[in-house]
Amino acid sequence: MNTAELVKIFTTFNVVYPKFMQEGKEELMLDVWHSMLSQYPYELVKYAAETHIKSSSFPPTIHDIIKHIREYEDMGKVDPMSAWGMVCKAIRQYGYYRQAEAMQSLPADIKSVVAAMGWQTLCASENEIADRAHFTKAYEAMQKREKQVAMAGNLLQTIAEAGRLKLNS
Repeated sequence: MNTAELVKIFTTFNVVYPKFMQEGKEELMLDVWHSMLSQYPYELVKYAAETHIKSSSFPPTIHDIIKHIREYEDMGKVDPMSAWGMVCKAIRQYGYYRQAEAMQSLPADIKSVVAAMGWQTLCASENEIADRAHFTKAYEAMQKREKQVAMAGNLLQTIAEAGRLKLNS
């Protein structure tokens, strides 16, 4: 997101929340907000801003906007317990000997955790409680790692773009 796009969002905030802009601090606010949100696409920040406006009578903070962005990014992701339910269903449906079919029935992120734990190991196990605990811990760690990798990619892109802007100036 560039500064001009952030100005559009600020204009909207100023209409909805008349005291949003602090007198004499407009440029500083723009710089700080831009540095915190520049790695996100404009449409995503705009969506987060609109979500905040619809849900709060108070002006947003940067934290509020990032919280709405994260909620949007997490939509459609399978929570760990639902993912474990999918694994249990696949175990019941395909069993020990039909691993290829079972793995094909699972989403890629769940499949990678199951592969790491071992399909036959899960099928032959007699301690479902421990297996569930190990699976959910591994699944949550994988989701966290994916989010960190995505954020690092966004940060590297922002740094690269900032470097190109300085070179062109």
